[in-house]
Amino acid sequence: MNSCPICGTVDAPSIQKLLQHIGLKHRYDPRFSITCGLSGCPKTYLNFFTFRSHVYKSHKGLVFGDKACAHGLNLQNCSHVSICCPMCKTTIPDIRQLSSHLHLHIDQGEKIECPYDSCGRLTYDVYSSLTSHISRKHKKANACMLSSKWISKVKNNCLVYSVFL
Repeated sequence: MNSCPICGTVDAPSIQKLLQHIGLKHRYDPRFSITCGLSGCPKTYLNFFTFRSHVYKSHKGLVFGDKACAHGLNLQNCSHVSICCPMCKTTIPDIRQLSSHLHLHIDQGEKIECPYDSCGRLTYDVYSSLTSHISRKHKKANACMLSSKWISKVKNNCLVYSVFL
């Protein structure tokens, strides 16, 4: 279990759940300050989103396991994930084609929510803004890091999501 280093009241079963707690309960505190502490990391952050980015980039092995993706499965290009657009129900063959698909929706005047899990930025209606955001914030992301809205099933263990809106 992981206790919250700010309030000490939450015993989260995973680092991801701990980050979720910190983001929901503490990120808008005007005196927000947190020392990473993972594997003895001494870095201190005054912004939740910078801290979260650090954890996902620098401590990925602790978050997902050394060779596991977000679903705890073997990380081999995350081919076990089927991507399905929650807006039009189109199956997207792989993560590389997701950007082109999102461009179609923006061209049709739709606002697009960042497709990645735990992202602080909500919606985009300009394609270049979305791609700029993704290249900055989700540079090394894979299909397993997509929001559950975008995942239709995990092929290896047939976990089917029904979160399509």
